[in-house]
Amino acid sequence: MTDSPLSDLETTDAAPPASNWRPTALSIAVVLCCTAILGGLLTGATQLWNAVLPAAGGAALLAGAISLAAATAYRPLSRFVAACLLLPASAGVVAGLGYVFAKQLGGTYPVGSVFVVVSLTAAGFGAAAAVRDTLESDALESALAVATVASLPPTFAFVPLAIVRIFEEFSATLYVPVLVPDPVPAAAFPGALVGGVLRFLVAPTHEGPHLFSFALVCYLAVIGLETVLRTYPVADLVRPNKPEAADRVLDPLKRGLTAATTLGTLVVFILGILFLAPRGFEMLPATILDPVTTLAGVDILRVVLFLGGVVGILLGIGSWGLRRFYDASKDELRKSTPSLVAGSAVVIGAFTLHEPVLTALLDAILDVLPAAYAGDVQTQADAVMAFYGGEVVVLGLCAGLLFVAAVAFAVLYGVVNIGVMTDRAAGAAVAGAGLFVASAVAATVGAGTTLVLAGLVGGLIVRDAGTHGVTLGHEIGRLGETRRAELVHLAVTAIVGVVAAIAAVGLADFLGRIPALDGSGLSLALGGAVLGVLFFVVALR
Repeated sequence: MTDSPLSDLETTDAAPPASNWRPTALSIAVVLCCTAILGGLLTGATQLWNAVLPAAGGAALLAGAISLAAATAYRPLSRFVAACLLLPASAGVVAGLGYVFAKQLGGTYPVGSVFVVVSLTAAGFGAAAAVRDTLESDALESALAVATVASLPPTFAFVPLAIVRIFEEFSATLYVPVLVPDPVPAAAFPGALVGGVLRFLVAPTHEGPHLFSFALVCYLAVIGLETVLRTYPVADLVRPNKPEAADRVLDPLKRGLTAATTLGTLVVFILGILFLAPRGFEMLPATILDPVTTLAGVDILRVVLFLGGVVGILLGIGSWGLRRFYDASKDELRKSTPSLVAGSAVVIGAFTLHEPVLTALLDAILDVLPAAYAGDVQTQADAVMAFYGGEVVVLGLCAGLLFVAAVAFAVLYGVVNIGVMTDRAAGAAVAGAGLFVASAVAATVGAGTTLVLAGLVGGLIVRDAGTHGVTLGHEIGRLGETRRAELVHLAVTAIVGVVAAIAAVGLADFLGRIPALDGSGLSLALGGAVLGVLFFVVALR
């Protein structure tokens, strides 16, 4: 008898039910209270309320959107609410960070204010996410899907309207350097653009080496071949009787193509910069430039690479689409409907409320900007609104804000999946790190030594309490009797932090009496105390 695989294990009566696998109530209270109290004290000491409140509030709404997107109960409603939260959440974060950046640029806020606001925004996001420990791969994937689908209606409404405005204005002078060098009428421009792209890739005629276009064709061919190998059962087709023998050849080829795709992205980027720079290719040595230029001049090779890449990509897309179509259940097809409805509501709101929204937004921006910039911004804003129209501008802003949310979720999803940040107690870790960094930087923006030390210790407590609460929630369940163990754990952590803070103050006072050290005693003492606390916490764990 052999042991069963771990994937076959099921939940038993001895394990907490899935709804009970959450952080304990006490740990959540500690994370939220410490983050709110210390964050508020740091914000008050640095006088950054106007920036921290909208940014941290928007970050908390983003965390709430992640929780709702991953919820299993009332899924259509929860996904609709999650999609509706994305726009105000992104607007709050962008407004808060933009406000502090503009104020620091104008000299109203001291240098370092941006870092304090960014850190406190991260702390607010982490604390809100720690409530249900939602910074995990599946939840972030659901949130990314909601944000992506919600951004489609405003994007698809904005792009054609903006293009129409451009065509109406420049209908007789449409051209693109290199691709469509001679102006053509608007009706003929799409065909001329497609022809110019094909000519640029297959048979370029522009001046200078044709290395950039050749690199694009090679990159396209590599992507097409990799797509076919990864979407089709090539091994079964090549060796139906012994597919494992074909896999021994194809697997290294797949890995090589993946590496070539990654490296090719960098090569294409560098060659693109050299192509745009005047006489950029002259920077390359002649021993490399001459043979590659000769190879790039073989038109038949370009045609083969281009056709192979295009065919491979089309085959891969077709295979992927068919699999998705046949594998998708009715429930999966309905998942995108709430997000589409929310995105469509954004489009309707942009057409009906664009005038008051733009007026309020422009007034707020002009109040924040220094007087030296306000006049130019007013002139440019009036020109943009007169050219595109208010509804198109609002649509573009909404699409951009939803895109910001999608990018944020994509970055978090990638960070969790590649292992940079674990998905166990990630919210508490982000909250603790945000408090820690904000406290350290706040010392340069006007915060007192006592508050800085309290913030540093509080960041460690938030991180440790959140991690311990998640561990107990997964092992015992949040409804189990864990309060006594948590209080003992918190007391030990707090004692260690307080002792370290007292030692830092004492060391700073001692070092301050040494004339040679001048005013650097506190920094040295604080750094040594922080390292000591970190090492001690690691040793305890």
